[in-house]
Amino acid sequence: VDLPYIFALVYTCINCYVDPLQSLLPALRRAFDIALRLGKIECSMAIGRRTSSILLACAPDLNVAAEEVRRYYLHMERYNHVTMKLFTLPVLQMMLILMGDGGEDPSRLTGEVMDQDSALEAAA
Repeated sequence: VDLPYIFALVYTCINCYVDPLQSLLPALRRAFDIALRLGKIECSMAIGRRTSSILLACAPDLNVAAEEVRRYYLHMERYNHVTMKLFTLPVLQMMLILMGDGGEDPSRLTGEVMDQDSALEAAA
């Protein structure tokens, strides 16, 4: 049985509709760590990305949440997981904007960790 995949499925596809989002975080953090230890890199990166989005939605302390998202992002860089990095950067930049560190224009995802215009050009 692939425990990380089961955690990912249950906590990101099922329980997010029946339980409060913040109650999913401990299980997702555990699943991320287990997946990394087992060498399930793809699964761990997907869990890290989904956890980042949940943290943006419900974290009681954005400073702590942003540090956690940075940790996930560093793993994505380490394993060269480009797709998950591209999905995670806007979440981190939004957290920084909400904390007041988002650059000059808070309506744009441009600041410390990403540049909205460059990201859009790369996506085209």
